[in-house]
Amino acid sequence: MLGKHFTSIEDETLINKLNSGYSYNQIGKLLNRTRYSIASHIKILKKNNVIPKPNEGLPKTHRKGGARRTVSSTEMKKIMEMYHKGYELREMEKETGRSYTCIWYIIDKIKNGRITTESIKQLENREVAREKITKEIAIGKPKETRGNELASILQKLETSDLAEVIGISPRHKEMLIEILHKVIV
Repeated sequence: MLGKHFTSIEDETLINKLNSGYSYNQIGKLLNRTRYSIASHIKILKKNNVIPKPNEGLPKTHRKGGARRTVSSTEMKKIMEMYHKGYELREMEKETGRSYTCIWYIIDKIKNGRITTESIKQLENREVAREKITKEIAIGKPKETRGNELASILQKLETSDLAEVIGISPRHKEMLIEILHKVIV
């Protein structure tokens, strides 16, 4: 036998409480339903696009199970500051949007001296250099202009320590040079 249908008011309450971080058990008690009926109804709401799916709208690299997002210098600074102020890991998780495990690893590196304010400054410099290069290759420009810009970047890579500044390993530098040669020709 099927249970009773959810009303629009119950749907609204369920969504609000779910967004507020209530558990299925807590929502079930409020609506006088079992946690299983709550879980089942949430599945239906997600299927009907009433509730967005967890990964919806995120690029594939930001999805669970996809490629890992690198931690930016800004995020590291924030985590380091929160750590020194005595924040709990769960609080840091909510503030930064990073997983408990990710934050735990960063704090472990801070404790062991592998992440310092100096290393964060170096990371910032690399990020600025990468951004500058990315802007130099303006995608919306005509093909001829892009080719000239790519050629100048290739020349910089081959003749300077640009790869070191932006944090590219020698192996990746060689691969990038090879790719640029193919793209330009």
